[in-house]
Amino acid sequence: MMAAELNGSKNCAVDSVLNLYCEKGMQEDERKQLNKMQQFFVNIYNKHTSYGFLLFVIVIHLYLIVQRCIELQDQNAAVIIAKLAGQLLHFDAVLVLLLILRRIITWLRTIGLDCILPLERNVHIHKMVGWTIIAFSFIHAVAHLANYGKIGIPLFFFLNCVNYWWLDN
Repeated sequence: MMAAELNGSKNCAVDSVLNLYCEKGMQEDERKQLNKMQQFFVNIYNKHTSYGFLLFVIVIHLYLIVQRCIELQDQNAAVIIAKLAGQLLHFDAVLVLLLILRRIITWLRTIGLDCILPLERNVHIHKMVGWTIIAFSFIHAVAHLANYGKIGIPLFFFLNCVNYWWLDN
């Protein structure tokens, strides 16, 4: 059965959690009879590359967190959190580009990594990594502001001491 026929079929929803069983010929009433546990495992099977890649990214994040905490254990908490979020920002900035560059994705497909990496869902994962960049940017900025408060520099110092060089005459 062609993909176009599958998309137009009444029995098969392309965005269905049970897409694999639908492609294998499972009818809609048979899909409804699956219990929640079976649906969960079908979902894991269908999206195993996406879940595996996200698990890999989470493990790398955890490794970077532990490494930075050990490296900066003599600093205060605000400095540790700011530098930790900054390091995670660096990693995610590289990752967000790798997930969207067409030539890299094409090259990864040609060498056979499409069965390991979620190259078919690269835009979705690109958006998810973008949201983590926003979250880590916020954490990074708040930690720096907390650090400035701990070392005794008031926040209004940064707001009032802007040098407007074009107004100096």
